Amino acid sequence: MEAILISDYADARGGAAKVAVMSARGLAERGIPVTFFCAVPPEGASLDHPLLRVECVGMQDVWHQSRFDAAINGLANRRSADAFSALLRRSNPAHTILHFHQWTKALSPSVLRVAANSPFTALVTAHDYLSVCPTGTFFDHGTRQPCGLKPLSLACALRRCDARSQAHKALRLVRQAGLPSLWRRVQDRWGFIHISPAAAEVTRSFLPERVRHFTISDPIDAVQAQPVSVEANETFLYLGRLLPEKGCVDLAAAAAGGYAVAFMGEGSEKDAILAANAQARILPWGDAGAVDLALGNARALVLPSLWQETFGMVVPEALARGIPVIASDRVGARVLIEEGANGLVYPASDRAGLRRCLETLSDGARAAAMGRDAYRRYWAKPLSISAHVEALVQTYGEMLSLAASGARVRPTRSLAVERRL
Repeated sequence: MEAILISDYADARGGAAKVAVMSARGLAERGIPVTFFCAVPPEGASLDHPLLRVECVGMQDVWHQSRFDAAINGLANRRSADAFSALLRRSNPAHTILHFHQWTKALSPSVLRVAANSPFTALVTAHDYLSVCPTGTFFDHGTRQPCGLKPLSLACALRRCDARSQAHKALRLVRQAGLPSLWRRVQDRWGFIHISPAAAEVTRSFLPERVRHFTISDPIDAVQAQPVSVEANETFLYLGRLLPEKGCVDLAAAAAGGYAVAFMGEGSEKDAILAANAQARILPWGDAGAVDLALGNARALVLPSLWQETFGMVVPEALARGIPVIASDRVGARVLIEEGANGLVYPASDRAGLRRCLETLSDGARAAAMGRDAYRRYWAKPLSISAHVEALVQTYGEMLSLAASGARVRPTRSLAVERRL
């Protein structure tokens, strides 16, 4: 068995790229030869391994190109398509699996089309909803509400939902237009990996019936250490981008006039957060050490997402430190939360409900008990890279065996294979 992992980036720029790099390294250490195909070259040594080869197109992502070049390359990047075609010609489809992590920031859907026109078996990890939704979030930035429209329908095309502009939405629609037919063509030999059961339910309904589905949680790079003494801390902490769909302003408003709250991140909602709560602290996004320090000073982690968050890696990162979590019911990682035991879940956008959660965990004894339970539960079954790799190897084997047998997938909507770690 060999694997070709496909990602715009070869270093940890965002969750998708981080998981791709961690998976590639873990597979190589497991003895699986890996080729990492990327657009933007790596900056560190994370992919240095005798069984791991990096094939890089050597280009910038669309955000560092002119608007014209970004529009053209975002739709169809000929350079990446040619390089990927050359790689596949040198590979054996009988024992090689393709695993797509990310293609929208540089590689473009061209690499998907190259793979679809080849005999290779492939898997797509749905880190977001870009496989089916033009904006990748199922969130309407005009109304600041989740979107329930059918992707690529007339209503979808006309909806002014993009976070940037309607012109940007138009480019997204063009980029997305060919994907439904592509998924139909490959449905008997491709599969999707979802990173939470909730995200799987959202995505599956817009994919062809015979596509195979697997649920494998993202791994986190955590080392077991002493749990945080949360009862000695007062600050409710938010970690992540400060964007409308993340519900940051809801948290600021819910905490106003009674609870210490800090936001570590960057984004457009900074001023709105401070307008809702002048006492809120905005911490600049930092490296792993800065994040670790912020967690060490937290009473609880809060993830108040308004959109259907595919997972939310900060949730297990907090639980691993013995920090209870407050999450909205639109957070995919809520599957890790046992209500009232290691955290609390409330209805998204319900500020009163969120404030009640803050009140509950303002009790030091209650927070300490939840923190102990969080720590115990997480380390009883950690989301380790080794467990993640084992699930990948099993899934790769299933897909290659299916392809070798020529079997067709039975058309059913209940085919998801649960491998939640």
